[in-house]
Amino acid sequence: MKKLPILFLLLISNTLYSQNLTPYEKGNGNQSTTYEEMREFYRGLSRQFPAISYETRGGR
Repeated sequence: MKKLPILFLLLISNTLYSQNLTPYEKGNGNQSTTYEEMREFYRGLSRQFPAISYETRGGR
């Protein structure tokens, strides 16, 4: 019975961390990402984690 909370925590942590997959990780390992996909990926990370900030520079 003591192992149940540990198993639950492992399952929850796996679910939480599996949400941030790159296009490379989502595919079969032979794709690259587009500029827009990269920007959206890092924007999502910055919304999810306060330690990450996403700043835009330049004319794009």
